[in-house]
Amino acid sequence: MPDGIAWVKHVHFGAAGPLQTSEYESIQQKARSIAEKAHELAYDPNYMSPFAQFACDNGLNVRGGKPDDITVLLSIVAEYTD
Repeated sequence: MPDGIAWVKHVHFGAAGPLQTSEYESIQQKARSIAEKAHELAYDPNYMSPFAQFACDNGLNVRGGKPDDITVLLSIVAEYTD
């Protein structure tokens, strides 16, 4: 599983919670909430992000995230019924 996917599953599904509706405003708010949490954790010196884990696995002593590399992609998958 790519690091970003693991990070989103690990950090945000519980913290961000489910969408309230499938309206644009609800989706936008959820994406903003995820991005804000990612930004907060990127500067947290105690957070062991996937980026920090990879760095440590390669001999670097790094904590936190990459504040210059935060992207949120949110999609809704729904079953279409007639």
